[in-house]
Amino acid sequence: GATGTVNVSGAGSTVTVAGVGGVNTQTLDKVAGLLEVGVDGRGTVNVTNGGAVHVSDNGLGGATTAPSLRIGRTASGLGNVTVSGAGSSLTIQTTGAGNGRADAIVGQAGIGTMTVGNGGQVALLGPRQRNFVVGEQAGSIGTLNLSSGGRIEASRLGVGNSGGTGGVNVNNAMVNLNGVIGIVLSDGTLQGAGMTIARGNGGSGTVNLQNGAIVDINTSASRAFVVLGGGSALGQGSGTLSMSGGSQINFTGTGANPIVSVGNTSGGVGTMTMTGGSAVNLTSTGQFVVGAAANSVGTLSVTGGSIINAGAIFGVAHNGTTGTGGTATVTLNNSTIIAANAFVGAGGYLGGNGTLVGNL
Repeated sequence: GATGTVNVSGAGSTVTVAGVGGVNTQTLDKVAGLLEVGVDGRGTVNVTNGGAVHVSDNGLGGATTAPSLRIGRTASGLGNVTVSGAGSSLTIQTTGAGNGRADAIVGQAGIGTMTVGNGGQVALLGPRQRNFVVGEQAGSIGTLNLSSGGRIEASRLGVGNSGGTGGVNVNNAMVNLNGVIGIVLSDGTLQGAGMTIARGNGGSGTVNLQNGAIVDINTSASRAFVVLGGGSALGQGSGTLSMSGGSQINFTGTGANPIVSVGNTSGGVGTMTMTGGSAVNLTSTGQFVVGAAANSVGTLSVTGGSIINAGAIFGVAHNGTTGTGGTATVTLNNSTIIAANAFVGAGGYLGGNGTLVGNL
């Protein structure tokens, strides 16, 4: 297949992929910018040394499509994108009044890899859901590597979606999730930002946080989330989250009822490991649940001086109101879990030599 490479290097070097407005012969009126890397061949984009790439809808009101980056677009596509160096950036932005949402897909139907490091940044911007997906659909393989001060920003990070395989490695770098997603809650408001690790039959997702990596979830909307093994719109999947070296997941916004759910839906499998002084910090209304649904399987290991500040509820095959019917195993050694109330359901096991602070 064809091979193509684009290098954008040095401060002041910019590539802009903007939306199209007005009447034109290609029937592309109000179509947002689209950057595809790896379509029926091998594609590479390198943004380095302060270079910039900007994909947008060009301020088009009522844009009919969303600005998007797609890496490994087709089953025969192989795409690689690197953003590296202080001041280097890749931005995907919705600026108009349309209903489109900015998105980045690493491994859509083929193989996609994104590497962000040495202070480089990738940001999905706009007022609506901004979807960053790694491993989008069956047969796809997506990999996101963040290191050495690299940073991504979105409202939802999905890893291993709809039967795809996704891997995210965050090493001394940051994931910032803010704003809302497109799920409407019972009170009519939109759900807060968060991360889904594996959803959909055959979906497989792995996230590794190490060496001081931070996932910051900052939203004023309710029900911000980290879920493994199924999402609210699509169940099942097998998700793994590993935290080490003082890594953190912090819910820092004002939105009520944030949740971490390991083994989130029926048929979903979640495995979470914390070691080396790692921490998960929810707000006072938060919930941390393992084996959150009937026929789900959740496993949590907390060791090596790590801590979970769960907020209101810590549940083991229990959601704080009733047993879930899931299967849950929690091992706590030389570490601490803090919650106002802790519950263990019929399918749950909680053991080890650690400390549980709260009403059990």
